[in-house]
Amino acid sequence: MPRWEPITDEQKAMVVRLCSEGLQAHAIAVRVGLCVTTCFQILRAAGLKTKNAQGRDPSRLEEIKARVATGKNLSEIAREFGVARCTIHSRLLKAGLLDPKAYAPRFRFTNIHLAELRERYPVEGAIPIASRWGCEPKVVNRKAEKYGIHCTVMAKINGAKAAANNTSAQLDFFDKWTPEMAYILGYIWADGCVYTELGNPAGLSFRCVDTDEALLRDIARAMSCTNSFYRYQNGQRSFNSANGKWVQGKPSIGFRVHSTVIAGRLVKNH
Repeated sequence: MPRWEPITDEQKAMVVRLCSEGLQAHAIAVRVGLCVTTCFQILRAAGLKTKNAQGRDPSRLEEIKARVATGKNLSEIAREFGVARCTIHSRLLKAGLLDPKAYAPRFRFTNIHLAELRERYPVEGAIPIASRWGCEPKVVNRKAEKYGIHCTVMAKINGAKAAANNTSAQLDFFDKWTPEMAYILGYIWADGCVYTELGNPAGLSFRCVDTDEALLRDIARAMSCTNSFYRYQNGQRSFNSANGKWVQGKPSIGFRVHSTVIAGRLVKNH
């Protein structure tokens, strides 16, 4: 299970600053890497309200009434306040300005909404889009599910946290030039491998014959790698183009460093 980490003062200050800039709670959570509930707790302790809560503030009811009097519909008012249409609808019902039996007009989904959904839903999620459209987040989620669009925001945040907390190897090994780093970098260029997953660097792979096992042990020790070694007892068959015959390889040994951080820095900087 992932380890719980205390919230730093820098994160709290960033939440307050983003709120003062007018960002919504969900957008703040994505930027800072915290959950929405935690952001609300930080803002409540600081005596602040996010853009989401402004539409529910009783002091803003008169502004909502004034916009209704000008002939604007609930969706337009919701977009101006940065909240869902149901929030404005609920405020007007409590104020007695709407008939409780009146049917709230259904959100009309167009091709323009579909284009925005395909572009922004994977990187923003439902809440910011729902605020712009003036509908409920569940409407956005249902449309995304219908068209097979998935949100990867929290998956990327959790993945980045897990990668940054990886203790199976020294994450900053290739950031500073040292004799050991230079030697291992040359070995990777000659006999190593940077393997990928979904087109992105995912880790490093080392493999050699059994007689050079001590070399790989030294590399793993220098990188503070704790991953297990694996062996190929029968070796690997390869085709010799010179004589046109298959050759049976020697038994080999290898290990992998599973870290997107190390692989990404290696590819980017070297």
